Amino acid sequence: MRTIREQLLPRTTLVTPNSLEARSLAYSDGPLDTCAAHLLELGCGAVLITGTHEPGQQVTNRLYRRNAPPDESLWPRLPGSYHGSGCTLASAITARLALGEDLVTATTNAQEYTWRTLAGGLHTGRCQTIPDRLFALHRGERP
Repeated sequence: MRTIREQLLPRTTLVTPNSLEARSLAYSDGPLDTCAAHLLELGCGAVLITGTHEPGQQVTNRLYRRNAPPDESLWPRLPGSYHGSGCTLASAITARLALGEDLVTATTNAQEYTWRTLAGGLHTGRCQTIPDRLFALHRGERP
């Protein structure tokens, strides 16, 4: 954990922890705003904390940047348990940034994409639902 905090985080454009991971990285059980501030102090360019592990009927994701108020995105909580949602989100943001989108636009578009992959997730048996990253192809849509 020390190596991640000292060597990796200061090199990141964006880190995308869920709330449990953010608290672990910040060595804090406190509010997520405090955790995000600490991660920014460690050198992260920005922090997107996902709220899937927090209680409530909605999932609240917050993008924290230096010298800007947090951007908040609210999503209806989907039923069940999912595997691969964080990887899908991080990859989608990376792809959007590579296409030239600014950070706020990239995170907004990637969250929409990720929610849609989960809403149409694949049930592969008794395990967790996995994102259907190719949902648009099945429906003749553009991702």
